[in-house]
Amino acid sequence: MNELQNLLQSALAGLVRSDSRIEAAAELAKSVGADQVLLLVEDLEVDALLPAPGLAKTLPGGPTWREFLKRCRKPGTVRGEVLASDRQGLAPVVACCGDGLALILVGGGLDEAALPPIASALPLLAAAVQAQHRCRIASAEVAACRDEMREAFALTRILDEARADLQRALCELDAQTASLQEARLNAESATRAKDQFLAMLGHELRNPLSPIVTALEILRRREQRSPEHEIIKRQLDHMVRLVDDLLDVSRIAQGKLSLVCHSVELGCVVGGAVETTRPLLDYKQQRLVFADMVPGMHVDGDAARLTQVFTNLLTNASKFSDPGSCIEIRTAMAGDWAQIEVRDQGIGIEPAMLQRVFDVFEQQGRSTEHARGGLGLGLAIVRNLVAMHGGRVRAQSAGSGLGSCFVVELPLTTHPAQKPPGLAEPALDAASTHRARVLLVDDNLDALRMLEFALSLEGHQVETAANGEDALQRARNFIADVAILDIGLPQMDGSALARELRLLPGWAGARLIALTGYGQKRDRDRAIASGFDEHVVKPVDLPRLRSMFEGLP
Repeated sequence: MNELQNLLQSALAGLVRSDSRIEAAAELAKSVGADQVLLLVEDLEVDALLPAPGLAKTLPGGPTWREFLKRCRKPGTVRGEVLASDRQGLAPVVACCGDGLALILVGGGLDEAALPPIASALPLLAAAVQAQHRCRIASAEVAACRDEMREAFALTRILDEARADLQRALCELDAQTASLQEARLNAESATRAKDQFLAMLGHELRNPLSPIVTALEILRRREQRSPEHEIIKRQLDHMVRLVDDLLDVSRIAQGKLSLVCHSVELGCVVGGAVETTRPLLDYKQQRLVFADMVPGMHVDGDAARLTQVFTNLLTNASKFSDPGSCIEIRTAMAGDWAQIEVRDQGIGIEPAMLQRVFDVFEQQGRSTEHARGGLGLGLAIVRNLVAMHGGRVRAQSAGSGLGSCFVVELPLTTHPAQKPPGLAEPALDAASTHRARVLLVDDNLDALRMLEFALSLEGHQVETAANGEDALQRARNFIADVAILDIGLPQMDGSALARELRLLPGWAGARLIALTGYGQKRDRDRAIASGFDEHVVKPVDLPRLRSMFEGLP
């Protein structure tokens, strides 16, 4: 204890003199087991505790230090924790305060026995330090110190305000991030709803189209065709294409469009597209010119979908070209790629639209060329189908009124070409079709009557029903060779009806044909798994339906 008192007396004596104060502070810290000793004197003019003369003119900063120094303005022993100088955590701190002086012991393993001697020496030490401080106030050094303190306090306030601004900005950023996340989820939900709506719209539109197509076929069979019938047929074909485009866009967006690829000859595919668009070209009296056609180019692809690509391009060229104009098809080979160009003399494409024409619902001059029709889906389908075949498509045009050119590039294959699947089958003459007993079930009465009438004209014996229960009742007394069942029946759907029919006596060998507005491969697979032998998409293609009657016993 005597040794500690001697050390304290020596250190405290050194603190009295300003020229030895730094060394004495270090000696005192060592004597009592602290990391650091600060000696502060109160300045009433600036209303703050300032370092005693001879010590460093700056103090540690931060909220914990500012709060602790406020408490040191009152006499007594003050304890607390402050941010350590190494910024790694909080350090314990003890201050002996009184008579406008504060002696602060920071950190370390402080010897509590040293506090009473320090407190007893505090009045003498305060008198000496206060006198020295008053002398320093009279010097220019004090004025400079005050300016520095003011600047430091101002900087502290600025930093505090900046910290508060940053905190507010971070809160706003979090709110904006949450808002963007919610907007993204809403957009994804809206996109899914839109795709589902388009799919349902396409399906529902096929139902009224089916009896119209059948009625026109009946008029053709009766040889009652007229110019008005040709107009109806042309507009109906256009409507069917629009519905198919809606369904294809929906399938592409949902990733449900699948390809059945084989090695096919491009000339056959392009020929199929020309045959499909020939009525439109003839109606507008447009000439189709084949230039530099390269024979024997084969690609690995879905012939039906590739035919759709070039049908859309030819339809687009015809729609946006004047009557009597020329449309040119040109093919070429570029290394391992086949190139097919469809060039027209139509309204052309502005430079800003060259990429956007392939976007969904995008169409140049929609406001001024609205009479040309269309939904702006054809080229979007072209781009996606070509990409699914590993190819690419681009648009070229010198500008508005200067025509346009669409170039499709597809990778060539060396595999031998097969008969292109998916192309329209040739119409069969009614006389060659087997006469059959037919059960026809559809809740769309117009479609039911028209198809019944068409089949009756060909000599078939037709029994009809508008729902599953009625169909089962009739099937017990009418054993049919063929049953054509609408899938979307109320209460008992067509798949359930097919399973029930198979269980009836005499129906095990009947040919069951599913009739539906959904034409995806998975829809057909589901129908076959339900017991159907064939799958027909609305509107009904009568020649294809006739072909399903072939081979009946």
